[in-house]
Amino acid sequence: MKQLPLPIQLDTQATLGNYIAGANLQTVNCLSNLLGQSTEIQVFIWSREERGKTHLLQSLTR
Repeated sequence: MKQLPLPIQLDTQATLGNYIAGANLQTVNCLSNLLGQSTEIQVFIWSREERGKTHLLQSLTR
């Protein structure tokens, strides 16, 4: 069995800087601080639908 590649691309314009944090400002600041570390990190993000999880995760890949 071979793995099938999916035609998925990351949004190149998704950044922490253009994420509208609102009540999630503390989360954005925490993620921003984690990015500055030289160690490998694992992040689990959970929330209801349409809260910007995809935007946050894609911005962390930059």
